[in-house]
Amino acid sequence: MTDRKRASARSTRSKLSSPGRPRAALRVQQVRFWQLIKQGISSEEAGVQAGASAPVGSRWFREARGYATVKVCQFI
Repeated sequence: MTDRKRASARSTRSKLSSPGRPRAALRVQQVRFWQLIKQGISSEEAGVQAGASAPVGSRWFREARGYATVKVCQFI
C-alpha cells in the first residue's frame, strides 16, 4: 500500500503567511477624528464625519481609552 499525502504536503512551495486584518482607516481619518473629538463631537458622529463608520469611531475612542495617541497628537 502506498502512502498518500495531501497535495499541499507534496508541494515544494513554502507556506504563505497571512497579511493580517486590513486597517480600517487611514491616518488622515484618525487625525480628523481626534480633531472632531477635541471639538466635543460624539465618537460615533466624529467617526462618520472623518470618513469612517460610527462603530469604527466608537472602537477608536474605546481602544484609546478616550485619549488620542501620541503619534496622532503630533498632527492635531
